[in-house]
Amino acid sequence: QSQARVANRVAYKSPTIAGFTAYAEYSFGTGIKDDHDKDATTDDTTKYFDNQSKDNRPAALGLNYANGAFGAGMVVSYKNEASVDAVTGEVSEPEDEVTVSVGTNYDFGVANVKLAAQYYKDANTVGLLKEVGVDGRDEFEGYSVTFGADIPAWGGNWTVGLAYGDGEDKAEGVNFEYEGYNAAAMYYYPLSKQTRVYAGAGYTKMESGEKAEYESIKAVMGMAHFF
Repeated sequence: QSQARVANRVAYKSPTIAGFTAYAEYSFGTGIKDDHDKDATTDDTTKYFDNQSKDNRPAALGLNYANGAFGAGMVVSYKNEASVDAVTGEVSEPEDEVTVSVGTNYDFGVANVKLAAQYYKDANTVGLLKEVGVDGRDEFEGYSVTFGADIPAWGGNWTVGLAYGDGEDKAEGVNFEYEGYNAAAMYYYPLSKQTRVYAGAGYTKMESGEKAEYESIKAVMGMAHFF
């Protein structure tokens, strides 16, 4: 549930040793336009300040292993959430979000099979809950599991996947649970080394304890050219 991309960050990637590669990153936040603090040298009240308690500051550690047809990885991310409102200066005590993600894959030749799982705690929002108007909370806790495969066929490649998620809002006095699942398939066919056509479809459904529901069936087709 953490952001896949973050701004204003430093990152480190280790050398690969015996198939293992380590990663680390820290973000100083996107920068907050702070009208309460002034630049000491210019008396400028429009300066953007970073690495402050008025901004979210995520960090992550990761470990990847690759050995022939087998691969596995793990990422632990932590978001130090803003505890001071940048506009009003009001102080709060949000629960900092923690996410643990693990995944593995094995290429059997006839198919590259993948399995991934994620556990999150004290998240502010979860996937499609935004679609049904459930957002801005602070203590979502749950998990998701995803199974997928890449399967060569008919000169092209199938990518298929199944996913399931379940969780609840752990805030005191709140009784809110949710679950959802997704199934999708996509077929890619190369017309050349740089051009391919594709077509696919997916089904998604999410239900929550507040009787909010999201359901969709989507299909896509097109052509991609890589320069």
